[in-house]
Amino acid sequence: IAASRGLLDINTATAAQLKALPGMGDAHVQRIIAGRPYTAKHQLTTRGILPPSAYQKIKGQIIAHHPKKKK
Repeated sequence: IAASRGLLDINTATAAQLKALPGMGDAHVQRIIAGRPYTAKHQLTTRGILPPSAYQKIKGQIIAHHPKKKK
């Protein structure tokens, strides 16, 4: 499930879905995908994946769901 209540899950979104977000170019998209998985969306800035200015543009449109582990 890539979306929840209209929010894009950064752990499962495709490159095309991420690129559709404001200010997201190929370099940012590649860094987001390479940094997976995330436990919280703010890790995009704390891990240095995105600069704070880019994160501010998309933070209201994204979520980081915790993938469920199989037993």
